[in-house]
Amino acid sequence: MNMKRKSIKKVWVARDGDGELFAYEHRPFYVESWGGIWMAPAGAIYKVKNLLFDHLKSDDEPIEAQILSDNLERLKNNRID
Repeated sequence: MNMKRKSIKKVWVARDGDGELFAYEHRPFYVESWGGIWMAPAGAIYKVKNLLFDHLKSDDEPIEAQILSDNLERLKNNRID
């Protein structure tokens, strides 16, 4: 039986001022002057379904989350450059 070991990736999750939810490869910082958005110093940003992390509000600090690498591959379709 060939069982592929799944790897886990750390991401930061934050909700912007418009209520949109994003995952970041690096811890983002808040930019109020740009309409209340979170920006990452580097790395990719991924759009995440809003129903996830419904407890997270736009004025909350980003939270650290872990995601399976398979799921991260799916998020890459929602990558924002």
